[in-house]
Amino acid sequence: MYKLVIIGYGSFPEGCKSALSLITGRIDEIHVAEYEGEEHSFLEKLKALFREHRQMVFYADVTGGLPQQLAFRMMMQEKVPEKHVIISGASFQTLINICLLLFYEPSADVLFKLVEMKEKEGSHCFLFSGYHSGMARQEGGHE
Repeated sequence: MYKLVIIGYGSFPEGCKSALSLITGRIDEIHVAEYEGEEHSFLEKLKALFREHRQMVFYADVTGGLPQQLAFRMMMQEKVPEKHVIISGASFQTLINICLLLFYEPSADVLFKLVEMKEKEGSHCFLFSGYHSGMARQEGGHE
């Protein structure tokens, strides 16, 4: 089962978690990693999450921001990067929809559903799965 991890600058992740817990009633299933200007401590938080969870959907506040870059780097160092997904640049409504998918449809094809959400969200939303990168490596392509 996928776990939701909200990553971002400052208190953004904790604020999202607070709002989502009011909406979904599921505070224990939402994890956060806040980047507060110290790369090492943020990486330690990410390492702990990777040790604890086998499948994660990361929601990053800024596409291309340092929190997203660091999560991506760690994801690609995993033995099975296709078990993780990063989505960023999406609206808060999309984040709510991700929660509903993860919490109430755990048997759904999560990657397929996230791609559908991305298409609805439009070009401002970024979705990356280690699955795509793994396929590129197997086929000799570039990431």
